[in-house]
Amino acid sequence: LGPLWVVGAIALAPLALAGWLLGPKTLTKLFPPGHRFGNAATQVARAFPHAPRPLLTATAISAAFHCLQIGMHWIIAQELDLPLTLAYLFATVPLVNIAASLPISMNGLGIREAGYLFLFVPVGVEPASAIAFGALWILAVTVVSALAGFVAASTFGSVSLSGFDQSPTTAPGEPPPSRSAV
Repeated sequence: LGPLWVVGAIALAPLALAGWLLGPKTLTKLFPPGHRFGNAATQVARAFPHAPRPLLTATAISAAFHCLQIGMHWIIAQELDLPLTLAYLFATVPLVNIAASLPISMNGLGIREAGYLFLFVPVGVEPASAIAFGALWILAVTVVSALAGFVAASTFGSVSLSGFDQSPTTAPGEPPPSRSAV
């Protein structure tokens, strides 16, 4: 991937932000309340945050986690002695992650490895190494998730849910059911 791809990706970020902030207002102007899509446009516009701070906060957190994830990919590439630069991983790992998140396989298995084959072999990575890269990544994610699960279970395992109301939900304005009816 050449420098033009990087420039294009960087240019898309402010366009996406502008679309997020201006899109709902534009949508309601294109489809006013009398239009057949007017109600849907109004509902979509209400779903978006009206202040940029929540979007910017979520974007910053997301970017930090993506950078951490790509850094972990870079460590795996270094340990496997693969000819992959950090910039190339920034360009390709998100594409593989998007493909692996599609609901066509269990946890992206096979899709991820095929993505690494498709994107890494043309830059000099052996096919077996590309598959090993994907296998090591999913192994690392599984081990870290299991460790976090054990920590959560040991930390929060003794928390009782008895204080939570488990009665059926009621419609607004309807009185809650009596305990004898539950």
